Amino acid sequence: MNKKGSTIIIVLALVAVFSTLGIMLLTSNSQTDKERKFYIDYNQVYYIGEAGITHAFHFLKGKSPDDIDFNEEIDGKLARGIYNVKFEQDNKDKNIINIICNAKLGRIKTERNAKAIFKLEKQITLNTSYLCKEEIRKLWELKFVN
Repeated sequence: MNKKGSTIIIVLALVAVFSTLGIMLLTSNSQTDKERKFYIDYNQVYYIGEAGITHAFHFLKGKSPDDIDFNEEIDGKLARGIYNVKFEQDNKDKNIINIICNAKLGRIKTERNAKAIFKLEKQITLNTSYLCKEEIRKLWELKFVN
């Protein structure tokens, strides 16, 4: 009779051990899913901020620094996230515009910064032997800060 009682105890102990292992695996798997989702969202908010900078850069094309209203902001939506872009004139060089983009996706936020450098390019073309055409182009160069 001792063998029948000990068999039940051994079976119950094994069930308890395997149940504990199963619960541990499920907990570990759900934690991995949370980490994966956070990593994906973090990468998405980074690229939403970069898209905001690119949007602002295209907004500047064809303008000179004197044409820019520094109180104006650009708001945008991309996928599940949003961004807000502000412009600031550089303290040292008036031909440099600081672009600040705040991006948000859920509770994750990031700030991306870039500098837009303004350059005038003169191009003189000879139409005929007597006539020259001077063309001035407004060029912007974009440099990401972070």
